[in-house]
Amino acid sequence: MTLTAYSLCTIYARLVTTLALSAPVSIINMGYKQSYTSGTGAYQVQYAYACQATLGATATATFNIKSLVLQDAQGNSLVFSKWKLICFQNLCTTHAVSCCLGSNGNNNILLAAKIDKAECYGRSQFFQSIPVNGLTCASIFKVKNSTTTAFTYNLLILGV
Repeated sequence: MTLTAYSLCTIYARLVTTLALSAPVSIINMGYKQSYTSGTGAYQVQYAYACQATLGATATATFNIKSLVLQDAQGNSLVFSKWKLICFQNLCTTHAVSCCLGSNGNNNILLAAKIDKAECYGRSQFFQSIPVNGLTCASIFKVKNSTTTAFTYNLLILGV
């Protein structure tokens, strides 16, 4: 099996003043595009895990990413040692509905980056890409609903 992946992130912002509504000024245009081929080296990935799920009020979703529990779209078991890209999208339309991402739902989401946790509010995304070396995975990755409202999310993990 060959895995080819492609990620694209574009951020564009424009400033419009009340005096010149017809002439917006571009203030930033950032683009990130990364292609991955099949393998374990730089700019390569071996595994892709993707899901869309609903997380109940105050619930926690647990993903054991080092023990053959996760499966790819073809039903193959996945065991990640490092991830090269992680993208989490909170699809709730209410901004106040947030969740914590981490190895125990509160901390250690990305061990090599020393990030304690990531908070992801409704209508927002968490995106991290380390295409060359990747980041060492914690055994458990959790999504913890911080509110009393259920929400749907998308999760994508690419790694080796």
